[in-house]
Amino acid sequence: MNTYLIIIFIIYIFIASFNYWLDHLNISHLKKFGATIPPEFEGQIDQSLLDKMRDYTVENTRFGIISSIINNVILIIFIFGGILDVYNSWVASMGLSFIFSGLVFFLLLTYAEMIIGMPFSIFRTFKI
Repeated sequence: MNTYLIIIFIIYIFIASFNYWLDHLNISHLKKFGATIPPEFEGQIDQSLLDKMRDYTVENTRFGIISSIINNVILIIFIFGGILDVYNSWVASMGLSFIFSGLVFFLLLTYAEMIIGMPFSIFRTFKI
């Protein structure tokens, strides 16, 4: 692998890991202090509603972490596994003009991302 590609890979992994760590801190804080009504809001917020909001936020964040990990793995395999070069060569072999090749390139990537993300979107909408 190219040196620059390795550096980009390491930076990408570091940033993704840092984001997961921040999500973990948020979940930990919510579990610990999420059921406590701040003194300024006592009498204005129902305890059961606050518990529902906390549980929803924790579950939604956990699912977001799982979804993000799967998306990141697919992205890493696509970019660093050589699939991007094969895909680019396939689009270039179609013999289209430069503009249409770019449109096909990004349009197919957009559709692939939409298809991969559809089960996560459906689960998030109807299950959580």
